[in-house]
Parts: sequence; C-alpha cells; structure tokens
Amino acid sequence: MSTDASLPQDQMMGMIQGFQMSQAVYVVTKLGVPDILTEGPQPIKEIAATTGAHENSLRRILRTLSSAGVFQEVEPDSFALTPLGTTLTKTSPFSLRDMNLMTMETLYAPFGDLLHTAKTGEPAAKHYYGESFWEWLAARPEQVAQFSAAMASSSSFKQEAINSIDWSSTHTLVDIGGADGTNLASILQREPSMQGIVFDLPHVVQSASNVLTAHGVNTRAEIHKGSFFESVPPGADAYFLSSILHDWNDEECLTILRHIKAAATPGAQVKILEFVMPPDNAPLMTAMLDLTMLGLITGRERSTTEWETVITQAGLSNFKITPTPTPLFLIEATVPN
Repeated sequence: MSTDASLPQDQMMGMIQGFQMSQAVYVVTKLGVPDILTEGPQPIKEIAATTGAHENSLRRILRTLSSAGVFQEVEPDSFALTPLGTTLTKTSPFSLRDMNLMTMETLYAPFGDLLHTAKTGEPAAKHYYGESFWEWLAARPEQVAQFSAAMASSSSFKQEAINSIDWSSTHTLVDIGGADGTNLASILQREPSMQGIVFDLPHVVQSASNVLTAHGVNTRAEIHKGSFFESVPPGADAYFLSSILHDWNDEECLTILRHIKAAATPGAQVKILEFVMPPDNAPLMTAMLDLTMLGLITGRERSTTEWETVITQAGLSNFKITPTPTPLFLIEATVPN
C-alpha cells in the first residue's frame, strides 16, 4: 500500500475516509479528552477512567488522532495534547469545540442525504428531518444554545473583520439576526457613544441579556424579538448583517433587505459581512461553506456580481464591496433619501 500522501489515490482515500476522522474528533471532544490533557500528558488508563470510556477502544481512537497531529503519544499508552488538539478545548481562545459538537450533532446525519439534494435541489436537512432546518432547530432549545455557541466560537476572524469596520458616523445600530448579542456587545464596547439593538427570533435571543450585561453595555442596548421576514426595528441609521444573508436564497434576501429599506431612516447605512465567491477556483473555506448551505438550507455563497444584483434589486444604492483583514468581505449600501 502506498504511503505517499501526494499521490492522487492517497489524497482521494483521505477524502473517502474523512467521515471516520470527523467522528473520532467528535468522540474525544464529547468525552472531554482535550480538556483533560490541558493539565499535561496522562496514561490512557487514567483518561479512560476519567471519561468513563472503554480503555482499549479509546486508545485506538487516540492513536489514530495522534497520526493526524491532534494528540501525541509521548510514551507507550500515554498521550499529550498538541497545539492542533488545543482547538478542541473549552478554554482556547481559538476553540472550535462548540462548532465541532454542533456540526456532528446537527449536520453530519443530514448530509447522508446529499444525493437527494443533487437529484432534486431540496436541502438534505429538510429531507432528513422532515421539515426545514430552521423549524427543526427552533423546536430544540438545547440545539439552539449549541448552535449559538458554535457561531460565537467560530467568530475569531469575524471579530477581526468587525473591528475593521468604520462605525464613527453611526448613532443607532441594529444587528439583524444578532443571536446572543456577542457581535453587538463588542461593537458597543469600542463605540461608547453608540446605541444598539439586537434583533432575532424569540428563542434565539434568550441569552442576549446576559451577554450584553457581561460586556457592560446593557444600558445602551435593547433586545427586540421578531422575524426579519416580517419586519425589522425602525428608525436606525445603520443596520448590520453578519453572515446572515448567505443563509437564504435571492428572494428571501430581497425580502429581508426591503424590510430594512422600509424601516431605516433615509440615508441609513447597511453593512454586511459575507464570504464572496471569486470568479475562478474558490478557496476551500468558501467552497465548503457553500456546500454546507446547499445541504442544509436554501442559502448560498455569492460572487461580487450576484451580491450587487441582490443589493440593487432591493432598492439600495451605493453598492460597495471591500476585503477585510479576514476571509470575509464588507458589503456596503445606502438606503436612498
């Protein structure tokens, strides 16, 4: 058997068996192994006892993940955490723990129906769950909390993008689809004269009050509950959508943006953070996210031209798109006077 990873057949074998590695990463994360090893290397016997796992089975899983650089077998039957594995801990500033758990507990199974999507265009998640992903999620409070935590944990580069935006002329900012208020809280901390509104569905904003209070901005922030398919909070001079529009098809995006246009003060700014599909081969992160949209919901990643079409058809003007220091792009438009 070949061991040259550069050979096409070995690259393809890695793709074919990728689901096994995903499951192995999920299992050790769910058991809390990475957090246990933050204190230093431990024998497999102790790790198994602490996690309540079957010792030999866990040994084989850790050995496999050691070959991928997640752990290191420092001596026979004793394992240590690597920098890569640290991203699965609760305490890492770059933690993907919540993203890992959410992905495997909500997306993994539906993607077994991706063939159905390829044949029909219907999201695999809708076929698998028997209802839209958003309907399925809304009925499960624990999954809502997990989903919000996953979005927050994956936002290290999103926060850098948000920090690069000029908010100096904004008096009142509405964070559309603002979830638990993490993004708005960070903006208000940087802009002490700004007022803000977190706007999202009732079951999504349940923890926003605690987040805003923890950041010390609760006196300058309000929480509004509702659906952006019906209306959005009126009268603000800036509206922010961070990775929201890619969740929806063009008609759904137009509905959201037209509600913003109707509610905003004339001349209000609309600022949008999204990935942008390039005209040639897309970066792997962008392409994989587009695949996620395909299998999960009705959304998609869009090119610059496609973003401009949606923005202008919604009746917004002064379309502008610029890169940020991150993989995200800032899309800007203005509500006409």
